[in-house]
Amino acid sequence: MKKRLVLFLSLVTTCCSTVVAQIPGPPADLFTSHRSPMEHAIKISEGLFLPSQVFLRDSSWYSQWIQGTAWQLNQREFLTYNGSGSLMQDLYLILSQNQVWENYNRYLTVYGTSGTIVSSTGQTWNSGTGLWIDFMHSHYDIFVRLDTSWYKQFDHNTNTFVYGSRNLYAYNSSNQMTEILMQNLDIQSNTWVNNARISNTYNSSGFQTVQLTEVWDPGPGSWVNNQKYEYTYDPGNYLTGYLFSVWNTTSNQWIFNTEAVYTNSASGLPVLKLYRTWDPSASSWKNSEQITIQYNSAFQVTDELDQLWNTGTSQWIDNWKSQYAYYQNNFQKTKYQWHWNSAASIWTDTYYSLNDSLGSPLVFYSKSFDPVTFEYTFGDRYDYSYNTQHNCTDYVHSSLNLSTGNWVPAGRRLFTYDPNGNNTEQLDQLWDTIAGTYVNFYLIENFFSPVTGTTEPLSPPVLCLFENPVRKGTPVYCRAIKGSESCTLDLYSLQGQPICSTVIRAGMPFIIPAYISSGTYILRLIQGIHPITSGKIVVTD
Repeated sequence: MKKRLVLFLSLVTTCCSTVVAQIPGPPADLFTSHRSPMEHAIKISEGLFLPSQVFLRDSSWYSQWIQGTAWQLNQREFLTYNGSGSLMQDLYLILSQNQVWENYNRYLTVYGTSGTIVSSTGQTWNSGTGLWIDFMHSHYDIFVRLDTSWYKQFDHNTNTFVYGSRNLYAYNSSNQMTEILMQNLDIQSNTWVNNARISNTYNSSGFQTVQLTEVWDPGPGSWVNNQKYEYTYDPGNYLTGYLFSVWNTTSNQWIFNTEAVYTNSASGLPVLKLYRTWDPSASSWKNSEQITIQYNSAFQVTDELDQLWNTGTSQWIDNWKSQYAYYQNNFQKTKYQWHWNSAASIWTDTYYSLNDSLGSPLVFYSKSFDPVTFEYTFGDRYDYSYNTQHNCTDYVHSSLNLSTGNWVPAGRRLFTYDPNGNNTEQLDQLWDTIAGTYVNFYLIENFFSPVTGTTEPLSPPVLCLFENPVRKGTPVYCRAIKGSESCTLDLYSLQGQPICSTVIRAGMPFIIPAYISSGTYILRLIQGIHPITSGKIVVTD
């Protein structure tokens, strides 16, 4: 099931780290876990500005197909804009058991005189008191930097908050984040108490040299070291690696954990990334992993080879490899990825993507396999179609038949547009294996009003293509991103709690994190500094 939700500007991330690069990466579970925050760094560029349109979505209806006979409308959404066409309120109503429409949630956005965002607030309806209850809030300073954000989980049965978290952000004069203070809500006293903090240090050239994480010890009321990343650079300010250490509370000293050493080309691009782990018994570094990277004349990655160190033979053993191809306009055309099957001494196909010359996905599939038996455990494939205006008209989801190795239908999403190009319907259908046909599952109907002189954000399915449910590790493509532009993509729980945030570029997917719990989340997209759109995403194992 899907719905839209007002967006929140995300200039920083504190929830999770996601690999950011010019090219799409494989699912998160294909990588080892010792990447540093620098390698997962979020970089913000100028946002994507869409062509001016004269329609704004004013409402949406959400319906579930019931018992194979009829659509049941169960949720409504109403949007309110200011004179500049910026979304001010996103209100959701649900149909009660008594067949009465009731308030559910609403999301309010406040803008300054210049039109930039000032704050965003999420509220849930308390039917007992007849009042709106704030459960999340984000505030931005005059430079449109996130300075405060908090979330509280409200229990409607007891009319009390049962959990809460808050982040406070600090910046230096160069607009670099210097500190994130993380606090939890003390339910008894209804006050915020320290939990952890992250401090960043930069050199005179503006490059980060240290990231220090500390945790709060409530006993003495003081901060205690936890972990630390120390980054090094060459004279050209190209990253040459990092040292990761953890704090030993018994000896009160830093203990080495992981070291990364990069070999860069004359252009500053890493051609070899070597990772080593600390062996305390031998007081020395031991090889762990290395990644060899090749580039074309346009400095785009063409080949990657990941190898793991075999301590028994003292040799590098192949792990996975990737190959990339590009169009003349530098958009990525294809990506292939294989894992090494040591039992059969062959490369096992695990990933493939094909985009058109405009950066939109045409075909994508991903296969997972058991690292012990080297047999596939599941796989998903998506095939996309477009109309003459290059709007997605449908995509088909297929699953891997583990017995035959063939792709079999699983579901599809169909998009309908009006003569003005507005997405008026998106229909989700599931494959009925017994009847051998697609059957209705979920329907969203969007309604638009003509507005003069404003820019209409595209609807969620036009921006981001996915089919519910989505398996962990599956990529979500946002096809509206073009060229060198970027968007911020956030994942939130239904209660508004932040899960993770990342920046994606043209042709680059957002990989559904493998570590999150199965369930329903809100996926939100930010373009530049303006709230754009979002949709509900259902994640499964």
